[in-house]
Amino acid sequence: MTKKPSAPARATKRGSTHKQNVPPLQWWRWDDNASYDTVTLRKALRQIWVLAYPDAPAAIAGDEAVAIRIGLHVYAKADAPAWLLDWTGSLLLLATLDGSLTAATVLIHLRRRVRASKATAKLRRAS
Repeated sequence: MTKKPSAPARATKRGSTHKQNVPPLQWWRWDDNASYDTVTLRKALRQIWVLAYPDAPAAIAGDEAVAIRIGLHVYAKADAPAWLLDWTGSLLLLATLDGSLTAATVLIHLRRRVRASKATAKLRRAS
């Protein structure tokens, strides 16, 4: 009995590789359901001290209420610089990874705001 040739191996969709090329403080910008290294993310967050948020170490340590409060405060700032958005988004991602649905909701809105502002900037440059 001869074996029937098997079908060619199907390419499986791998998890996105952007995390390998992107600094941890920018992981929050993508929604790819990938696993994140919370130790690396916490370490990156601890390296930045934002004087306006002296209670940030509590958020980094896992206090989701502080992370959400900071997230809402930065979200309300129309002129927040990109580094502050990355730092805040990372705090919210960390709280989300710890199980906070409220942090996940604020993170979604922060992502939408950043994407909308990028689209607006593109339109301004095009015209």
